[in-house]
Amino acid sequence: MKMYDISGWSHRLLWGAPVDISRFAAPRVATVPVTAATATGAVTAGRGQDLALTLRDGSDVRAVNALLDREVKVSRLDAATVVVPAAARRQAEEVAGLFGVRFEAARRAPTGALMAKPVLAGAVAADELFVLREMGFEVRPVSTALLNAGASLTGVDTLVVSSGLSYAQLNATGRATVDAFLAGGGGVVTRGATGAGFNAATALLPASAVTGRGDANGVVAVDNTGPVVGAGSQPNSFVYSPLWFTGTGFTVEQRYAATDPLVAGHWLPSAPGVGGPDQAAGQAAVISGTTTAGGRAVLFGTEPLFRAHPKGLYAQVARALYWTAD
Repeated sequence: MKMYDISGWSHRLLWGAPVDISRFAAPRVATVPVTAATATGAVTAGRGQDLALTLRDGSDVRAVNALLDREVKVSRLDAATVVVPAAARRQAEEVAGLFGVRFEAARRAPTGALMAKPVLAGAVAADELFVLREMGFEVRPVSTALLNAGASLTGVDTLVVSSGLSYAQLNATGRATVDAFLAGGGGVVTRGATGAGFNAATALLPASAVTGRGDANGVVAVDNTGPVVGAGSQPNSFVYSPLWFTGTGFTVEQRYAATDPLVAGHWLPSAPGVGGPDQAAGQAAVISGTTTAGGRAVLFGTEPLFRAHPKGLYAQVARALYWTAD
């Protein structure tokens, strides 16, 4: 059996949208005409307090990048939470109104250096490029052909690899550019088979990728275990041609649930006992680590930006980008 197209979406599980479920009868609810959307953004902290914003979805990321564009001094409490100084309350109120995000009082002082908006080089699919730019990131498209023709990675903080870049097919020019970027400690975020192949060819992290059934897709249950992608993430993700990683020497950010990882969709084994959800159960879906050159890398076996749909997963990618570019 093969699926023609996507077999499992969920606004509740993939967007984080609140949904009241009625299993046996249509709920009786009061309704009123809506003529205009109610503002959802706010700054709830008292004046004089530093402000905290938790990165839960793409709107939160857009707000952070908008503040960085305004040269606001943004810091991080952790991978999932940023802090804006009390002096920048006016700018925070502005972006809260623009993007519908909520700033609360920061409960403690930030740690680490001030954030800077990363410059990305993206060998990515069209839907991923759309989402990254929608979130406010600067993305310079790259590919095997462009790098072979002399495209530069100068000034790039993180290389994103998910489509159109094969290290094995780089010529001397392209390979020298990539090698110099990695040797200089450049960050890398990968997704899918193309990304896993890039990791294997460049030996970024000591992980082996295992491929699931190629047409498998849907909503999966995950356990969030790591400090970067796992921080504050939802207990569900989305997969298409799922991957998982084996090995040691890296941090497991997210695992497929130990039992019954498929929540909704189509995921049968590719052969008896091979490539199915039973084989993926408990395995590493997303990993992170430090490369031998001192750079940072995050590898996704899931599809957090797929077709610009699973909006509640976007922040996972943003946290990986900020962390690898730091």
